[in-house]
Amino acid sequence: MKTLGVDDVAAVMRIHPVTVRRRAASGDIPGSKPGKEWVFLEDDILEILLSSRTKSKKKLPPGRPRKRVVER
Repeated sequence: MKTLGVDDVAAVMRIHPVTVRRRAASGDIPGSKPGKEWVFLEDDILEILLSSRTKSKKKLPPGRPRKRVVER
């Protein structure tokens, strides 16, 4: 199990470190604060990212893309 600090989580999630602290304090991001600093498990952060992925609703058919027709 690898642990991450606030700055590491902010870099992975591409959010500001203050946002990481606020979301951890509210319980949105699982973490613990054994002293003055927050500590997060890498597996927990990756699980959050994987669960928030959006799946494409429409798949493009194979072949050439259609040309756009511009009306004048």
